[in-house]
Amino acid sequence: ALKTLIEKYRVEAVAVCFLWSIANTRHEKRIKEIVTRYWPDTPCVISCETNPIIREYRRACATVIEASVRKLAETYIKGITSRLKKRGYKEILYLVTSSGAVLAAQEAKNRAIHLIGSGPALAPAGAKWFSEMEGVMPENLIVTDMGGTSFDVSIVTNGEITRTRESKVGSERLGISTIDTKSIGSGGGSIAWIDSGGLIHIGPESAGAMPGPACYNRGGTKATVTDTNLILGYIDPDFFLDGKMTIYPELAKKAVEENIAEPLGLDVHEAAFTIWNTVNVDMVSAIHDMTIWQGVDPREYLLVSGGGAGNCHAIAIAMELGIRKVLIPKHGAVLSAVGGIVADLCADYSGSHFTTTRDFDYGGVNELMKKLQTEARSFIRSAGGAKRNSSINYFVEARYSYQVWELQVPLRSNALNTEEDVAQMIEDFHNVHEKVFSIKEQGQAVECTLWTARACVQMPEISLTEQRITEGISPNAQLYSGEAYFKQAGGLIETKVYNGAFLKHGNTVRGPAIIIESTTTIVVPPEARAEVTRWGNYMVDTGAQTPI
Repeated sequence: ALKTLIEKYRVEAVAVCFLWSIANTRHEKRIKEIVTRYWPDTPCVISCETNPIIREYRRACATVIEASVRKLAETYIKGITSRLKKRGYKEILYLVTSSGAVLAAQEAKNRAIHLIGSGPALAPAGAKWFSEMEGVMPENLIVTDMGGTSFDVSIVTNGEITRTRESKVGSERLGISTIDTKSIGSGGGSIAWIDSGGLIHIGPESAGAMPGPACYNRGGTKATVTDTNLILGYIDPDFFLDGKMTIYPELAKKAVEENIAEPLGLDVHEAAFTIWNTVNVDMVSAIHDMTIWQGVDPREYLLVSGGGAGNCHAIAIAMELGIRKVLIPKHGAVLSAVGGIVADLCADYSGSHFTTTRDFDYGGVNELMKKLQTEARSFIRSAGGAKRNSSINYFVEARYSYQVWELQVPLRSNALNTEEDVAQMIEDFHNVHEKVFSIKEQGQAVECTLWTARACVQMPEISLTEQRITEGISPNAQLYSGEAYFKQAGGLIETKVYNGAFLKHGNTVRGPAIIIESTTTIVVPPEARAEVTRWGNYMVDTGAQTPI
């Protein structure tokens, strides 16, 4: 029957998920042996290797998704490896993953599902690196990354990047542990439109890179966020992408007039500001979802802003949230790429084994933990861990009896041998539960379902050049004074425009001001001030005084 199906329907991949493979893997592995023997060119993915969790539907979804993208990942990796080899590249190729780490390309081929959504996942790693370098609140960060098509938000609390198993592909959940990132269609290319009730919306439709915003002069006619920032005076057309790309203010103005201003009876600046303010509200709402609605007070966090389009909005967003400090890395336009450089080389090895603390299965748990430890150590050896700092951390996913979802709890060691070890695990679970849900039930039994060993190998350290403090702003730094639109100050007002290349450590730029960097533009509102740090980044005081 299997032969008939594969040959008749020209099957490109086989996904296998048996109900109880988490308890007995032999049957899934036997199917894989048969497929590999007779159809070696057909990938066969089995659930006990892909995502061995108890919930069979999510396990099946993860297995099918892995099977559907594995061939694509293999083709991509083979192609890029070949091109790099032809250009003389002899080092190991690493790929970023959705868990906020990197994997060697050869390892990633068999973990293709971990490449889905990997781009935004590295932003918090980059943000942590920048904030630790600056020595400012590295334990609590709100990380934003605004590019051409989306606005991504992630959170770092108590030094830990928030993770989830709820990330989606389309309507299906991946079911694997990933960095918790919320994405909305609010990027530089996101299109502004008016609904039947006369209200403005931004996205999710995007002009993309082609045709792109109207100001790109590539055929786009709809008003986008980038067109809006150009009209408001936030983007200088002569310095866009460091002057390497010509953009056209008159085309941006035409797009906003025809699509937004005239239908609503507004002048072009009022219409542009309405678009700008609407996209800010959308972004603030996305941050609310990740903070306030999760019991987190954003005023206690440092906002780290990344993405090429993000810094026309970041300070205003922070002010709306009541956040006093914003860190804008000089290289923040490529925040996720920086995260890929500084992230550790990591891989998770998991196995399901259900037990309860009322009658804890020491033998079964420790046998599984030993197996996971062996797999993790093998990964470290293959990644050159003998020459670098490496670590293996252990976790359990646990819940109170009758709860629907588990919480991930760090374990203090690689084995649970005594009643005291289990008591410590129970106490740690109570504390995590209280932190997440503001309640804990002392004396309640705890059910354990999934055990994980996370192997990490530290990548080589990198650093920026520390600058000497400079008294006064260089005359070359200020390009000119022009007009930019700030509603709170009455509309178009005189605004100083600076070339960030000439701003040095110790320089302070007071708003209203525009700072032009090669890959981003920073809008400093009248109430705010930006100071250049010793590492060449910008620390912004928003002047926020009151709660939301």
